Amino acid sequence: GKPVATIASPNLSGLTLFQMFSNPMRQPDFRYADNARDAVDMLLKGRVEAALIPTPIAIGYPSLNVVTTSKQLPHLAIAAAPTVPEDVRERIRTALLNASRTPEGRAVLDMLNTQGFEAATNATYRGYADLLKGTYGY
Repeated sequence: GKPVATIASPNLSGLTLFQMFSNPMRQPDFRYADNARDAVDMLLKGRVEAALIPTPIAIGYPSLNVVTTSKQLPHLAIAAAPTVPEDVRERIRTALLNASRTPEGRAVLDMLNTQGFEAATNATYRGYADLLKGTYGY
């Protein structure tokens, strides 16, 4: 198959590409990038024919042509260890959810190519572990 850049599984990009091409005889030649921006760089330099890139990253590259899209998946999850005090977790959560309201917060959001963060719960991610079934090491 033709070379396609993605991030190796268990990253969601790699897992999604394996789902799209579940038949090994029809799979592209996977070329693994360290991150989504590296995948874009491989594409722009002509080292691959296509790349699986999360939408929030892809919108930062208007010269890219979208061939297909996958089911929408959560992006940029941030979690705190249970050892982080509750008041600190809440301050961080509030700052992230309100980032678009301050110049400093907007600068961070611009750097991440996103308009803001959304509150999430364990239910938001329920079922995504199923993507790991059959993945080496899980």
